[in-house]
Amino acid sequence: MVIKVKLNNKGFAISTIVYGLAVMGILLIAMIMATLSNNRTNSYQLSKSIEEELNRISKRTATFEAREVSDGGSSMPEAQEYRVPEGQSGWYKIELWGAQGGGNGGYGAYTSGITYLEEGSILFFYLGKHKSTASSGRETDVRLTRGEYNNEESLATRIMVAAGGGAGSMAIGGTLSGGWEKTYAPGGTLNDSYALSGTLNGYTSDYSVGSHVQPSVGTTISSFFGTSKGGDGYYPSNNQDYGGISYISGYAGSLAMKDKKVINKSIFESQKTTYNEEDNTYHTEGPIEKRYFIDGRMIAGANKGDGEAKIERIVDKVEGVDLLNKKNPNLNGVFTVRDCNDNGAATKMIIMSNGDMKTISPTEVSGNTKCKDFNLTNATNIDELAIWHGTGGTGLGKNLENNTIMVCQKANCTADGEWIYLKKTTNRTKYSETETTTGTRISAYQFDSTTTLPDTGTYYIQPVLTDTRFLTVESNTVSFEGKVRIDYLKGLRRQMWSIEKVAPNEYKIIDTANYKALSIDGNENSTGKMVISYNDFNETTRVPSQRWNIIPLGNGTYTIESLAPRKNASTPSGALVGLTDSWSSASLRNHLVVGNATKSGSVEKVDGLRFKLIKLDY
Repeated sequence: MVIKVKLNNKGFAISTIVYGLAVMGILLIAMIMATLSNNRTNSYQLSKSIEEELNRISKRTATFEAREVSDGGSSMPEAQEYRVPEGQSGWYKIELWGAQGGGNGGYGAYTSGITYLEEGSILFFYLGKHKSTASSGRETDVRLTRGEYNNEESLATRIMVAAGGGAGSMAIGGTLSGGWEKTYAPGGTLNDSYALSGTLNGYTSDYSVGSHVQPSVGTTISSFFGTSKGGDGYYPSNNQDYGGISYISGYAGSLAMKDKKVINKSIFESQKTTYNEEDNTYHTEGPIEKRYFIDGRMIAGANKGDGEAKIERIVDKVEGVDLLNKKNPNLNGVFTVRDCNDNGAATKMIIMSNGDMKTISPTEVSGNTKCKDFNLTNATNIDELAIWHGTGGTGLGKNLENNTIMVCQKANCTADGEWIYLKKTTNRTKYSETETTTGTRISAYQFDSTTTLPDTGTYYIQPVLTDTRFLTVESNTVSFEGKVRIDYLKGLRRQMWSIEKVAPNEYKIIDTANYKALSIDGNENSTGKMVISYNDFNETTRVPSQRWNIIPLGNGTYTIESLAPRKNASTPSGALVGLTDSWSSASLRNHLVVGNATKSGSVEKVDGLRFKLIKLDY
């Protein structure tokens, strides 16, 4: 049978046009695909170039990669400019990663903080590359004026520095002191029963501060750059076995230069007890008289490879509001701070208030040798406090035991009920953390960790067994399985976790890169099971292996415990643990797994099965 279709002239014309357009569309697509196929490499490079440029002028975030220029036969970091876009005044978070020492040198340090920037403000970032041969690891810094890397006028305007590592393999970029082998922390050790052996972070018992890392007082800082294989830093190292010292303007214990010279080498060598001009921590030279950061953070030996930097606007300017909202009201109106610790009494406290630093000596508490009071004389709104135990740094590298910190918000507190806890004890562990060169810190811009978690928030999650590593979802590759690793902090979305309360004592934990829920692999709550972030969270069924209780222990740490039924009811499993390099099974090292609390009567001990939560919302 033959079917005849009759078209009038109008129908034929319309059909011709439609068919013609369709053919042209197909040919155009074919041409584009052919061009892309023939120029894949060029297209990729063009795409990357456009992406980098868009990122640089982004109104919210900009990232920087190491870039160097030749200077007298050697390569030096090149200034990279960032200008706050028009109409984008606000609070900005800056993160820096120092470069690794050359060859197999020590890893660079990490620093971060938040500062207010007006539209049109200009900052200059300097980032060094990791060299293939033994050499100094360059610092990564941000300055207020442009200049060559080692130019004195420019160096004097640095407001944040992440120190580089030295040429020695354990010459890590330091925090408030230059890093070396005795401050290198491989991670805490648990035995096969998940009980703690040694210090929480794996420090050796002879942890100490290297006094010869810094240049001498009065030294012009530029004279030390490039003169040894030690790590660069705000105060550079003059020894290849030591990394440099980091710096954050406004960070308790960071001592600023004066007149382009070293005025004080280290808080551990300075016994000054009262505030004076030379103890300023904030930057005082350059086009802006007083530029400082809040909620600062330093991590020693945190970066492998080239230096990196990132700036991100986190809170927009609001007319009539000059200060960022504080999260912990207990640090307002403080007259006295009391620290109690079973493993060495407190010997020094530094507080920050509006960028000003004050060092305070302790006084005895009658009838209690484990407690010390720090009297502020007047009611003080504290932005941050830092406390150290042991004279001259002798408390470093020791686990704090039954450590409590309280404040009195009146001229004199006589009854126990008048003191407000910033840090409490718990019967589930006597430890809170291992003391490092940065001391024990409490920030008014982080929430009160003695109470329950806020209903919602975004966090970095750090196992208490490591100073340098955080919960990280494996990169999204072809073999992506959603395993959660313990990895160095890089400020990645897959290291940021959204925690939301879904019911009383129940939370969901979502990775913000893939929007997948933290789950026990195989849906089985048993010791040693791997924890993954692979499946969606079902709001209706609430799969047991995706349901968590996050329990504050009052000492600044938390347990993350599964609400799924335990496979073996007699085994105290369910609390997560981030295993470090020291774990006996190589396949589980640096992974997040279901742990096994140790029993002490009816109490489940969780010495190593704890986490710090660092809130990223402001």
